[in-house]
Amino acid sequence: MASLMTIESKYITDFALINNACQGYDLDENGKFIGSFWTRSSELTYYTYSMYFNSLGVVSVNDNTVGSVPVLSLDLKSFISKFGNDIDSIIETRTTIDGTKKHFVNIGEYPKHRANNELQATLENLYNDGNLLNGISCTGRLYTTNGQREKNKDFLSKQNPEFIYKGKKYVRAIVWNDVKGNKFNDGSLVPETGNVLWMEVEPVTFEITNWDNLPSMINPSGKEVGGDDKIELESEEIILSGLPFYPCFNFNQSYLNLWQNSLVRCFFNSAKSEDLDGNKAFDAQHKWDFSKSGFLYQAFDLTREPTREYIVSNYEKEVADYAFDGFLEIKKLFCMMK
Repeated sequence: MASLMTIESKYITDFALINNACQGYDLDENGKFIGSFWTRSSELTYYTYSMYFNSLGVVSVNDNTVGSVPVLSLDLKSFISKFGNDIDSIIETRTTIDGTKKHFVNIGEYPKHRANNELQATLENLYNDGNLLNGISCTGRLYTTNGQREKNKDFLSKQNPEFIYKGKKYVRAIVWNDVKGNKFNDGSLVPETGNVLWMEVEPVTFEITNWDNLPSMINPSGKEVGGDDKIELESEEIILSGLPFYPCFNFNQSYLNLWQNSLVRCFFNSAKSEDLDGNKAFDAQHKWDFSKSGFLYQAFDLTREPTREYIVSNYEKEVADYAFDGFLEIKKLFCMMK
């Protein structure tokens, strides 16, 4: 995935808010609360840049309240081949308050907004403490969040299961919210840690950030000759929080602020950290394996089989007692030994 992004404020999805996102008091032009999110590296050891509400700031690498904004770099020929004659219909054009035109496309899907109160009650009743009633089914798809709610603790994968109800997909998630007063975009308060909320799985909306440099086959006013051979996309929302840039703060480790070695980059790319082209001058203490989880896998791999076994990797130090809340299909738990 590309690592450069437009630096501007973004609003927070409900799913990010229930995963401990830091929320500001300012609103965007659509009247939605904005938040802070990771950018890349900084020159400061143990700290890294974030878009801190309306300005660029620095945050500790182990902060777990900063949000995540995925950025994709797609091959233009593959994009055209996939969408063909539908390209015009899938690109949305919006005009901002200052008259600037922006262009968006929906690709992939992810938990975004909470179900309304009536639907919350219906879904939880059908869930029936894991003994599903008729009308709801478990898809086997899982969404990874941080199950480690304490600061200065290693990242711990927590898997949130997906269900189908009346043709729509929902994720049952346990709230992690350390801040009183955070509000969803409908104005209601984010509940306290430990509450159950059902989140609707929706398309992820990406802004096309290199629109002016695209050829005319995509941009009618674009370049007749030449133009970019990639289409650069950046999520318009903060889709997730709770993932530290790096999970510890150690004065002997100067690589903590490097994007190449960060947990966030590994999660975005659904990769094993050792398979990424990290900074080889440093041997990162922590390793992660998101090859069958992480953003790319969760948002774009729509064919899943129900999970019946969960393997704890070498890199997970402990399993929280709430890590498998709502996890219907687990039958065995395996620990991998080096």
